[in-house]
Amino acid sequence: MLDTPSKLTETEHSKPFIILSTKTHTHTLILLHGLSTDGVSFGTEFIKTGLNSTRCTLPQAFPHVKYVFPSGAPRRCTAFDGKMMQVCFDITTITDRTIGEENQVEGVAETTTYLCKSIRDEMAILELFRQGKEDLALCGSSQGCAMGIWEFLNIGSKLGGFVGMRGWMPFRRRWIMSRRRKKIHTSEGCAQLST
Repeated sequence: MLDTPSKLTETEHSKPFIILSTKTHTHTLILLHGLSTDGVSFGTEFIKTGLNSTRCTLPQAFPHVKYVFPSGAPRRCTAFDGKMMQVCFDITTITDRTIGEENQVEGVAETTTYLCKSIRDEMAILELFRQGKEDLALCGSSQGCAMGIWEFLNIGSKLGGFVGMRGWMPFRRRWIMSRRRKKIHTSEGCAQLST
């Protein structure tokens, strides 16, 4: 049985939707969803519509890849009239994501911790099979792209790559200023935002 937002408390994540490799597991792709969906819905739709010219799905075309679709925690989303949604962090408005950035810090920090654990867990599994860090990649759409950019810029050397679709750089102005002052640092391979 899948966890749904009504069954979870705020900041509690449901288990990721996972599609196991059908052949020897050599690579992992972690895919992060956008605002209006969750890991299960995004994963199901992504795999179903991800057909290539030979009408193969991604798992058919890449049978050695494990696909992991984490879900954001249930939170109120200001941009959607305070509706409870599975999101990585609150967004005040979808037209200008720099508005209300101060309200995003808690969600980004909590989601960073969650994603870092997921990434470390997947790296440990790949290391059991003697695969390298380049065998794990991160992908995101919309808000998942924003979180993916944040993760990749902070721990990118630990990942094999990043693909983003329809996203933005969270805390862009703050990131630029902080990097100049070196106020963003990593802790156990995960980024922490200085306030």
